[in-house]
Amino acid sequence: MKGLGGLVQKNSAQFKKMGRQMTIIGGVIVGTIAMMVKAYASFDEAMTRSLAIMGNVSSAMREKMAATAKQLSTETTFAAKELAEAYFFLASAGMSAEASISALGPVSKFAQAGTFDLALATDLLTDAQTALGLSSKNVAENEENLIRVSDVLVGANTLANASVLQFSEALTNKAAAALVNVNKEVEEGVAVLAAYADKGVKGRLAGQRLTMMLNGLFAATRENKKAWDEAGISLFNADESMRSIADIIGDLEGRLGSMTVKQREAELAMLGFNIKTKDSILTLMGSSEKIRGWTEDLKKMGGITEEVASKQMEAFNAQLKTLKNTVIGAAISIGQTLAPMLEKLIEQVKKVAARVTAWIKEHPKLTEWIVKLAAAIGTLMVILGPLVMMLPGLVTGFVLLKAAVISLAGPVGIAVAALVGIALAIKDIIKTHMEAIKA
Repeated sequence: MKGLGGLVQKNSAQFKKMGRQMTIIGGVIVGTIAMMVKAYASFDEAMTRSLAIMGNVSSAMREKMAATAKQLSTETTFAAKELAEAYFFLASAGMSAEASISALGPVSKFAQAGTFDLALATDLLTDAQTALGLSSKNVAENEENLIRVSDVLVGANTLANASVLQFSEALTNKAAAALVNVNKEVEEGVAVLAAYADKGVKGRLAGQRLTMMLNGLFAATRENKKAWDEAGISLFNADESMRSIADIIGDLEGRLGSMTVKQREAELAMLGFNIKTKDSILTLMGSSEKIRGWTEDLKKMGGITEEVASKQMEAFNAQLKTLKNTVIGAAISIGQTLAPMLEKLIEQVKKVAARVTAWIKEHPKLTEWIVKLAAAIGTLMVILGPLVMMLPGLVTGFVLLKAAVISLAGPVGIAVAALVGIALAIKDIIKTHMEAIKA
């Protein structure tokens, strides 16, 4: 024992260095494991909340949904947790688990292209699709329609002075329903919204204006048919379908264009426009050709969302986010592997805790010993590295300490004896290590 004590004292610097390294490495390992488990727990919680409103989802389908979210996190700036949360909004739109998997890619690319929040983007895009009557129980058809609406909204952003978010808000603020009521396609409706944006009317206000314009046209012609006939303007084709909005606005431009302000006001009153509907019409005066051209342009916008989203991803900051998402994705996968083991450990700890609690109640006088023992064990586990650094002053005392605590009765004495045994085992390992170094 004296020989070992002298050896430890002689190599105390090396022991201190070893202790510091053990402390650092232990901290890194524990921190990394904790990060992995936390990443998986957060992702799993988001998945659970989203799937809660989908009914019975099989384990295989859940795994497929999780894999899709993790994969898309490496292709966009959105974290796997955010993508998992997006499933909730897709389910709220009435989509099945399979349809949600199919739609997650389009909505994430839509949010990426529009540079706005994924949850909001998912909500707006699915609302627009539903309001336009383009939702489908057929998964492939539903995805195709979702991409179409996305491309029109992103495409409009490239044509007129309004953001993707503003066009989305306009379309979902009654405009989509108004277009459906007159059998108008989304491309023509958004072209009109682009014309409003060109005049400074954007977002939800533009949606209101388009709705008032359409409703106002039908109310005016219904109540003032004679005046419309005399003006030579009709809303309908020979088959009674509604003429293009660009043609109707063009006819009004031709009718009102050469009039004075006073004459124009009188003519609008004769045609049946009130103050609200008049503003919605006058704002579009001079925009008929743009509406016509933009309608055709928007019909050719297929793939624009993917294109714009890809360009957004070229930014260095976007690359850093995808790198982070990739690391977190790996952490989630590892954490998922560790979770079952931790769950078993938690159950065992609960059982031990219950037994300890019962034992303390049965032996109240020994509570103080239990507290001291817990403190001793906790200290040993937390500062195992520093313990090695302090070993030169402790080696001699371990043997005497072991002999003393063996005489303690009951479970406390046995536990403390075990603690001392661990310390002596550490001593033996260090002795072997040092002998190997000397050899």
